[in-house]
Formats: sequence, structure tokens, C-alpha cells
Amino acid sequence: MSRNIDTVRRVPRWFQHVRSRADPGLPEVTQVGGKSFIYFRTPRPDAVDASTGERYDDVIVFWVASEVDKQAMVQDPAGAQD
Repeated sequence: MSRNIDTVRRVPRWFQHVRSRADPGLPEVTQVGGKSFIYFRTPRPDAVDASTGERYDDVIVFWVASEVDKQAMVQDPAGAQD
């Protein structure tokens, strides 16, 4: 597992009332105060490598309150592009 995934799993532990669930055969879900916050998603057709068409197997979903909150989480302040 990559260091970045480990970081994603570690960060919510800083919040109060955090609970992670990893039931056999189901993706891991992290909840804060009983509300889902992070979900490790199974491969789906809407997350594919543009050059190969292969489905990503490491998609992470973050539930947030608004589009502004989402952009704050995903934008790179340095403006770097992969």
C-alpha cells in the first residue's frame, strides 16, 4: 500500500468521534460523528485511465458539504499538474 493511502487513513483519526469500518468483501468507510466521510470505492466505469481505458482500483471518495469544500480539498495550492 502506498504512503499516500496510509496518510488518507491516518488523517481522520485527528477528528473526534471517528470510526472506520472495513467489513470483509466491502470497501472501507470512515465516519466522523456517524456521517460517512471517506469511502474506498471499488473499480467502476466512471474512473478510468484515459490512455488505457483500464478502471482505477484505488478510487477514494470524500463526502463534503459543498462544491467549495470539495475544491478546497482537491486543488493543489502550488498549481501542479500530474
